[in-house]
Amino acid sequence: MVMIEKMNGQMEAFIPEKVIVSAIKSGAPLNIARDIAEQISGDIHDGMTTQDIKVQLLLLLKSRNPEWEQNWFSWRYGSEQVSDAIIGQDIISDDVIPSIVQ
Repeated sequence: MVMIEKMNGQMEAFIPEKVIVSAIKSGAPLNIARDIAEQISGDIHDGMTTQDIKVQLLLLLKSRNPEWEQNWFSWRYGSEQVSDAIIGQDIISDDVIPSIVQ
């Protein structure tokens, strides 16, 4: 079982289904969502952060369909403004979100 570090510093087991759900909520069909989760699962290692996983997910969504990446931001943060402001940035951080929304 691979343990990943959450934003609050706690460790938890990596659950590929969470990646699948995120991809589906972004607009990816189930078969592609599973493929993305499989790709990410192959790169997972102990101590990896949820931030690292999020960046991988967004890159894979964008490579399949750039709209899915934007949909992820809209789903996650509930704002088209946020997704439009962040799309294209090399570093994706929750620290950026509050400053964009304000």
